[in-house]
Amino acid sequence: MTNAEGKEALTNLEELILQELNVKEIGFKDDPLEFQEIIFSPNFKNLGPKFKKNANTVAEWMRNQKGHTAKEIADELTQNETYQISIKGNNYKIHQDDLEIRITEKEGYSGTPFSHGDLFLNLELTSDLIHEGFVRDLIRRIQSMRKDMELEYDEEIMINFPQADQESIEIINKYSSFIKEEVLAKELGFSPSTTGFTKEWKIQDPHDFVREIRICIQK
Repeated sequence: MTNAEGKEALTNLEELILQELNVKEIGFKDDPLEFQEIIFSPNFKNLGPKFKKNANTVAEWMRNQKGHTAKEIADELTQNETYQISIKGNNYKIHQDDLEIRITEKEGYSGTPFSHGDLFLNLELTSDLIHEGFVRDLIRRIQSMRKDMELEYDEEIMINFPQADQESIEIINKYSSFIKEEVLAKELGFSPSTTGFTKEWKIQDPHDFVREIRICIQK
């Protein structure tokens, strides 16, 4: 959610944002209710004396308002302070002090306002995203080992993984081209040999699963 100025700025910086924040993609939407919920919480201190035996009926009506209907009611209450409702043929006038209006993100999203609109982050972790995160963590370990070996920036290496679980091997193979490009590796292998500069790493994913990886690097 952003205005034209914000959209232009984000579009121009999209590549940098994706790289620096490890974000898969950036999209633009016009309706914040795709990501948010408006919740009405009845204020019984007001409803009881005001509506007496009908207080629970009015409170239930409040709780049942969702989506764009809730937004229209909230907007009118904010603007005019009152809103006329009808329940089973009975009319009631509610005041903005009769309820609390809360805006929350839907499950799986996190949101925050910024100077040109609102930003929402999809927090759903698919298996592909978890695997990509593992690959990036693996690359960081290899880059750290390159630094320890005091390699030249453009010096190519050969990498062997003598210790890795089967799923990790499959993930590394799937992303082998990307890994090679990022760490300047001529080849990746999975032999038992521990020749070369060797380190053992524990890489934990967002679900607390720990992969134990042994990495060997040769010039």
